[in-house]
Amino acid sequence: MPRQPRHKVFVSYHHENDQEYKDLLVEEMAADIVDRSVEDGDIDERLRTEAIWEKIRDEHIAEATVLLVLIGRHTWSRKFVDWEIGSALNKSRNNSRCGVLGIVLPDHPDYGRRQLDPNLLPQRLAANIGGEDPYVRAYHWPGDGSLSVIRDWVDVAFQRRDGPPPNNFLKRFKYNRDTSARDSEGMTVADGILLAGAVVAGVWALERFVLRPMRSRPRGRAQDPGLHHRQLSRHRRLQHRRLDHGSN
Repeated sequence: MPRQPRHKVFVSYHHENDQEYKDLLVEEMAADIVDRSVEDGDIDERLRTEAIWEKIRDEHIAEATVLLVLIGRHTWSRKFVDWEIGSALNKSRNNSRCGVLGIVLPDHPDYGRRQLDPNLLPQRLAANIGGEDPYVRAYHWPGDGSLSVIRDWVDVAFQRRDGPPPNNFLKRFKYNRDTSARDSEGMTVADGILLAGAVVAGVWALERFVLRPMRSRPRGRAQDPGLHHRQLSRHRRLQHRRLDHGSN
């Protein structure tokens, strides 16, 4: 059996949320992991985008030939994930671009689904997943706990790095994105859609079974404000006629 190719891998991920999955990867692929994530203060943010890409590529992921993005619930919102992907897709003077792959984690709303919502992916990754021959391929975290298959995925990404040129023209993130618009207080987007559907159904039921029957009930005729005055005048005219007849 031929020996499985081994490649240096840089893991891009949301440190606060997804550290446990990074640790599992290190256990499986320890000798192959390039562990120099970009942190606050590492990069002068006043630099041009191209200079930032080159600096990260040459100083943080220079040894890596493949970038692996762990796609958790909020990975799409992280500034440094966007920078690391942009740098991996960029050819610098000293390094070629990396092969890139994404692995959807179990806490992601689209885990296990064939179709991935691009709004819940890092946008620079999503821009390179679509089409018949995408630069980036996305997989799902192995449900059986066997991580050896990830080496196969890494090798596929490595082989594709000299294929179709990637789309790396999006503006880079200046800040982490606000996650509340897509995921408020732990509610997934899918849960939000279900909640919105429930609200719509509730409004429909209120209209159908409460408000509409109330509007269809028969009502008394509206009181004419001049009716009483006209009735009183008519009564007085009749009284005068009777008096006139009596005097004759």
